[in-house]
Amino acid sequence: MLRRLIFASAILLYGNETFAKDVPADPSNYFGLIGSLQPGDRLVLAAGTYTQGLPITGLNGTDAAWITITGPTSGAPAIFEGNPCCNTVELVNASYIAVEHITVDAKGIDGPFGVSAKNSSSNVVHHIRIEGCRFIGHNA
Repeated sequence: MLRRLIFASAILLYGNETFAKDVPADPSNYFGLIGSLQPGDRLVLAAGTYTQGLPITGLNGTDAAWITITGPTSGAPAIFEGNPCCNTVELVNASYIAVEHITVDAKGIDGPFGVSAKNSSSNVVHHIRIEGCRFIGHNA
């Protein structure tokens, strides 16, 4: 009887909860992993050069479980290079997102922004935290 009660309590407490996880990524696979992130997940980026930008589209954490995208806190950085076609970090319909410890290098390209949330009222973006990031080459 006690075993059934404990099991029933676990279902009530955790039945609909998604357990957070660290998702390791590198320049070869990060792009395909971004869209699968769930509230509380951390995309942990390896050092390296990332050339496809950082599109954060339709990702929504919660007040209690932010989605975090983070580079290394020491040593070689995760560097996101600018591209003439697109803003480097583009936020579209996203909320409760933290971007930490990355370098955004625009490479002096005229036009794209380092971080952008465009399209006015059709793009609902809120509760975004950019922390410990380095922005270089945005002087064009």
